[in-house]
Amino acid sequence: MKRKFVKVMFFGALALSTVTYVGCKDYDDDINAINERIDANDAKLAEIQKVLDSGQWVKDVKPIANGIQVVLGNEKTYDITNGKDGVNGNDGIVYTIGDDGYWYKGTEKTQWKAAGDTPYIKDGNWWIGNTDLKVQAEGKDGNSTNGTDGLTPYIKDGNWWIGEGDAAKDLGVQAAADIYTPDASGIWYVNGKPTDPAQSWKAEGTITAAVNEDGNIVISGMKEYPEGFVLKTNTAVLSSLVFEPQSYLGGIQAMKAISLNYNEWTVKTSDATPTKTGEVWQRNTTKVNVLTPKIVAYYHVNPQNISESQIVEKSVHYVADNKEVVTRSQKFNPTVTSYKLVDKEIDGKNCRMLKVTFSATSEEIKALDAKEVSTLALQVSVQLKDEKEPRVITSDYAAIYKTNWSDFVLAFKDKVNNNAANDGHLYGADDKGSKIGQALEAIEAEANFALTATVDASDPKKLVLKDKFTFHYKETADKSGATASEEKVFEGDLADLDLEIAFAQSNYISGDNKTPQNAFLKLEDGEAISTVYGEPGVAAADRRPMVRVMLREITTKKVLNAGWVKINIVKDDVDGKEVTYPKHEDIYVGCDDAAVTTDVQFMNVDVYNALGLKKDEFYAIYKLNDAKTNPATGDNSVGKVVELQDPEGTQTILVEWTIDNADLLAAKEGDTFTKKVYYSATGRKDVVIILTTGKVHKASGTIGAKNTNLWSGNSIEIDAKEPIANNKATLADFDFYSVFMGNKIVTTVDSKFTDFQPTQLNDPKFVFAEANGVVTAKQKITVDGVDYYVYRNADGDKLMGTKGTTGSAEEVAVIAGSKVTYNKTDVAKALLNKSAYNENPFTATIEVVITNKGCDTKLQLANGTFDAKFLRPVNIIAGPVSTIQDAETGGAKVALNQLISLTDWRGHDFEMGTNNFYTYYEISAFAIATDDIKTNMGQTDPNKFVLWSEVAPLYPNVVTYAAGTDTSNNLTAIENGDFGMVTYDNKGMTVKTSFKLQIPVTVSYPYGDVTKVITVTVLPTHG
Repeated sequence: MKRKFVKVMFFGALALSTVTYVGCKDYDDDINAINERIDANDAKLAEIQKVLDSGQWVKDVKPIANGIQVVLGNEKTYDITNGKDGVNGNDGIVYTIGDDGYWYKGTEKTQWKAAGDTPYIKDGNWWIGNTDLKVQAEGKDGNSTNGTDGLTPYIKDGNWWIGEGDAAKDLGVQAAADIYTPDASGIWYVNGKPTDPAQSWKAEGTITAAVNEDGNIVISGMKEYPEGFVLKTNTAVLSSLVFEPQSYLGGIQAMKAISLNYNEWTVKTSDATPTKTGEVWQRNTTKVNVLTPKIVAYYHVNPQNISESQIVEKSVHYVADNKEVVTRSQKFNPTVTSYKLVDKEIDGKNCRMLKVTFSATSEEIKALDAKEVSTLALQVSVQLKDEKEPRVITSDYAAIYKTNWSDFVLAFKDKVNNNAANDGHLYGADDKGSKIGQALEAIEAEANFALTATVDASDPKKLVLKDKFTFHYKETADKSGATASEEKVFEGDLADLDLEIAFAQSNYISGDNKTPQNAFLKLEDGEAISTVYGEPGVAAADRRPMVRVMLREITTKKVLNAGWVKINIVKDDVDGKEVTYPKHEDIYVGCDDAAVTTDVQFMNVDVYNALGLKKDEFYAIYKLNDAKTNPATGDNSVGKVVELQDPEGTQTILVEWTIDNADLLAAKEGDTFTKKVYYSATGRKDVVIILTTGKVHKASGTIGAKNTNLWSGNSIEIDAKEPIANNKATLADFDFYSVFMGNKIVTTVDSKFTDFQPTQLNDPKFVFAEANGVVTAKQKITVDGVDYYVYRNADGDKLMGTKGTTGSAEEVAVIAGSKVTYNKTDVAKALLNKSAYNENPFTATIEVVITNKGCDTKLQLANGTFDAKFLRPVNIIAGPVSTIQDAETGGAKVALNQLISLTDWRGHDFEMGTNNFYTYYEISAFAIATDDIKTNMGQTDPNKFVLWSEVAPLYPNVVTYAAGTDTSNNLTAIENGDFGMVTYDNKGMTVKTSFKLQIPVTVSYPYGDVTKVITVTVLPTHG
């Protein structure tokens, strides 16, 4: 008996007001979160509610051990059980309503009727079955008075009634045979009243669920709910229907009415008397053209968690029309034959949809080149139990057009290819070669499937064929001059086309003893089981029976295509064996590959003897399965396994696994590798040898021999050296070796790493580390409000920088061998002069790179990086004079060398004489930024300084500067210590109280400019 599961959904459905379908939401994250935190049944039921309120629905309810399982539309499951301490651990029981209207306990039909006929509206009245109740279903408008309401029938005392109170009337029509409804207490209710004596539908000690006609799930037997529990599911209301297009017709969403065009296949030579060549079928010359009796359309339902029970029976129908292009033609009247809520995958998501099947005549559907197009809109009446009147929901319109399918060829589902005409076709099913329609093509070919011989009737070994096939076809538009498409693959529901794939045994004889092969096969409902003339037995092994596969119409049984598959019956698998080789060593990665090789004792004791085989017997039966042992990708792909062959037949064949050095280098410290070696044999399970390695160890070392007196922690300083006569200050060619004892680097590495011992190492290489920034992740350094971006180049020998994000790249510093040179580019100057030597000097991180000679592999160094601080050679400090007297005749003049002093990278004051600092550091100029002078004149806060131009704009140039002039002794003024003169002019103002000036002073030298703001106090005019 065909049964249906009444779809259910939980209370609190998401009501959608829009008629536009917005897709199927993925609730996986919600469900996963719930599963992680719930355990007890009451918590599960409460938490499921939250997810279903968001639009999910119940797809199925299944019995499981000690309970039931609720399956949601997204395939997530919830087990409702009594836990591990259940009474007896019995499987749960689920009652469902069959298509015949009776309750089914699992697959067993009961005597209890579940549903009767439901009233429906026809011609404005209520009908039940074929009986007109003579009750007006639709209200009428009044003439200048109130209109009348329609009435809705209801069941009372087993009959249909209308009206309420004194107006209630028994229509005298029996609702049905006694209708049974499960109550949460576990008692059947009949026609709304408890059975007397009480009849129970639950099983003691077992969780039992009944899915009733309303879609509610009634559960009994839960410990938490001794009185039973009802999951109320039928409260969501259908608000809209949205058509799911099968195609588009000139930009209009459309559905197809498929016309099947084929030449019927019939038997030419029967297999009733089996022969060595088998049966023959022929493709008749007469063309069959049939419009499929079922046209199927799918509609998204909003919300998705509605119940089918709210759809008023026989209310589903189409509003049809032929939209004119030129003239009106005949009316289009499709007839709905069935409808059902189904789960359907759309764009990879499971969606709840209303599947509607309807019929129409070929003449009613317009051809593609006609002057008008046929269109349809679905109308459905929905009504909940507490609603007096049904509501009509109308879908969007969709076009319908005819299309012609032809050239049907059966094919395997797992070998389909839309573009290959013969790919995956069954033997004898196509025009390939000369054996179309002949079983002989399969007889002469290799078997398609293996079937294990059944030797115990209680444990049958089955080959399920019914889900392994589909068909290919070509499609032609229903218009003149249309050409057929490339071969397509059918992926839908065969029943929608009134088609099925059927199976029959195809007998033939094999060998000189003329053994009929189908004596060893039983075929039923698309499932094959081996047999020996009707009995189980191992004698069926090595037989190769055949099955004829037919694509045919369900109604007429006419065959559109036939093909054959061959089955090879094999012995039941001999138990395989999985054994782990116990020996492995840690790997100390160098330049070589690593290998694990089994030994003689292991192969003989743990492999051959364990299987009860001699060495030669083992290799006669089993072969190394290279495809499974050495795959190109996947978990078992690392390394390659080979057999160390025995050329003389007297030695044990060993298994050797070699792991490439590249895989070892890519591994992390402490990783291990595993390899499964597969030996396979026909009719036997694999023998698997598991090889493992010890831990992977990566070479690492430390740098020693630092001259600790030259280091500050992990940093060194790069400076211009002290002044020497006739020399010039430079930050070039600083040798990193100079800070190591003996001017060399000593490396210490564990002796187990033979490829990384001192004699095996290349000379160290110094590079700028990636910590300085790289092209894709530069380091930002801000100097006086300007952003600079620093990074190393690909080889690490240059430190680059840009001003801003769009500036040109400039070299900041360069390493050549072991020496580093700081450059004099604009970016380099800005970075060097950002800070005094004793504040925050520009610092670069240096990496020591050491590789081995054998394979140029880098040695990881625990202390392989250090910081190099580039010290600014020149600094400005305040001089001995910090005041200026206001209102001096001719202006107050102060020598700049009295307001500031210069020091070098050591903090030493500049000197003249033999080792002239000004000459050595190449001081070229002094300057004062007069426009940037600030003052606290007139400020209530003495610590607040503003530009002079803001305080006294009528008196500019309050401070001026003139360069020095003393060029005696063949020296420049600066080399003579003459920095120039600073003049303060009060512009006629009379200063009553002192105030301060902030004066920016800049000194220039080859590595850039150093600027310092000095503060000078202006004394009052009158002391």
